[in-house]
Amino acid sequence: MSHPRLPKTFVAILIVASGLLFVRRGSSANATAAVASSNPYSITTTLLPEIATRMLREQQVAPLAFARLTSIKNHPGDTHDCLSCHGPSSQASLPKDHTKAKDHEAWTVESCVRCHLRESNLENPKTNAVSINLADNGYCASCHGNSTLKKTFPDGKSPTSLFVSREQFGGSVHGKLKLPCVGCHRIGNFPHEKLPYRTSRELARRIERESCMECHRAEAEQFRKSVHGRLYVDKQSADAPGCTDCHGSHATSKTRETAFRMGMTDTCGGCHSNPTLTAKYDLSPDVVSNYKHEFHGVSIQLTRSQGTNVASNKPVCHDCHGAHDISKTNEPASRVAKTRLVLVCQKCHEKAGPKFADAWVGHANPSLKKAPIVYFTQLSYKLLIPAVMGQFGLYMLLDVLRAGLNRKRKGRRQ
Repeated sequence: MSHPRLPKTFVAILIVASGLLFVRRGSSANATAAVASSNPYSITTTLLPEIATRMLREQQVAPLAFARLTSIKNHPGDTHDCLSCHGPSSQASLPKDHTKAKDHEAWTVESCVRCHLRESNLENPKTNAVSINLADNGYCASCHGNSTLKKTFPDGKSPTSLFVSREQFGGSVHGKLKLPCVGCHRIGNFPHEKLPYRTSRELARRIERESCMECHRAEAEQFRKSVHGRLYVDKQSADAPGCTDCHGSHATSKTRETAFRMGMTDTCGGCHSNPTLTAKYDLSPDVVSNYKHEFHGVSIQLTRSQGTNVASNKPVCHDCHGAHDISKTNEPASRVAKTRLVLVCQKCHEKAGPKFADAWVGHANPSLKKAPIVYFTQLSYKLLIPAVMGQFGLYMLLDVLRAGLNRKRKGRRQ
């Protein structure tokens, strides 16, 4: 059986296409090796498809916002961009911190030049290695390392300090990851553009939405559904606690660190002990102070008196109420709802039965309507203790007076 002969022109096209494909693959491998050789802390990995896809979409909207790798060996022309190597279907050399994020998230930024300076010399003439420098935090610290640097926002309130301690940031979780300032602050060259915000809190909100919630997406999704998140996102209230209110900003620590956990009552108490906020949202201003007088709270306070890094196994606020997924106590989904509270207790008290949690008054002040037995018990102690101690005091006073009278009479007889 004879086979049909292909036209010579078609065969020639196939040979040329195969050659070009081979050259392109070799070029990509050389480019990847060049990037790896320029960064001793790099690893070979793949940028998550959803991140690369989002970056490609943003690139079409603002192409000039992306770094152009020009005059690089094996990559002629000026159309080769970062995503040609760091794309959804190619292997690339990325620093560890880009892929070591929680919940398998990659470094979620919309543009390479958010952290990498495109003005730098991209090719080393000696090694032909690609070198894209990270933004230098020292440049920012040359101004923000001044403890007197402040800014007054249009609302006219007290000036806001713009000082950032190098030591504090260096010891923070972000500082240890060598995160550049521009990784969170979308600020370009100096002098900075005028900020369109009336208050420092508005600025903090922008940073939280565009930076904190972009990197920590799993936590942000939980937060949006919580009682705090609904106030933050839906109502855009300045009263709602944001990321920096609980975690801080430049001195952010890991949540599992002892100092962070043991300071939780102060963190939550910043809002829940504020009489203005509690009155506005119909909350009790005494929940934190009542907790501190309960068994768990007293144990925590005694432990804290021994030092900031001394741990306790007694529960603090987020152990019972949750962290990013806090719900109102009367909502069915709340961890401390009446029907689910015993499950929280069983984390520590494994043998706790259905009625175990009924003895808890919920950080409330006992009254005739709420926990009347506890109310009368406390009332009886308030009456009994002064009465008993008063009797002892009266007895001692009368005894002293009698001793004085006896001495006086004895002196007269002599």
